[in-house]
Amino acid sequence: MQSQAHVLEVLEPIWQTKTDTASKLRQRIEVILNWARVSGFRSGDNPARWRGNLQELLPSPRNLHTRTHYRALPVATNRGGDAGSADRAEGIAARALEFLILTAARSGEVRGGRWDEIDADRRLWLLPGTRAKNGRPHKVPLSDAALALLETLHGLMTARIYSRRRVAASCPIWR
Repeated sequence: MQSQAHVLEVLEPIWQTKTDTASKLRQRIEVILNWARVSGFRSGDNPARWRGNLQELLPSPRNLHTRTHYRALPVATNRGGDAGSADRAEGIAARALEFLILTAARSGEVRGGRWDEIDADRRLWLLPGTRAKNGRPHKVPLSDAALALLETLHGLMTARIYSRRRVAASCPIWR
């Protein structure tokens, strides 16, 4: 039989040091024991329940876990929004990172970005649902800096915008 002592035996060793992990583990144990109760495998209160139970025995995760906030990177004053600036890092990875910052996109969306998703006339990146985390297509507005960055890459392209293997070709979106 699972008891509160069993749950505490599992949680206490990591509760103070790995608070997020311990909290998620407690929630999962609670879900499993709820299922076991409604399925007829156990009866009584759930020993992993937080409210009115473990909250009286363990310190609140909110009081244990302090979030560390990091200062924002300083904006380079000499860039002036020029996407062709020579004072920045070289390489396609640096351009992908810059595009990620300019669009606030997810890294996988940027790495998998394709030229046929870019609508330069409407200043949009049309991300298909098959590549979006939530499975729904969405439109990402492209700033002047994002479009300028893409324009610097269009002569060295494959089907993907940020491919490691670059092949010289003309890009139909800039005609």
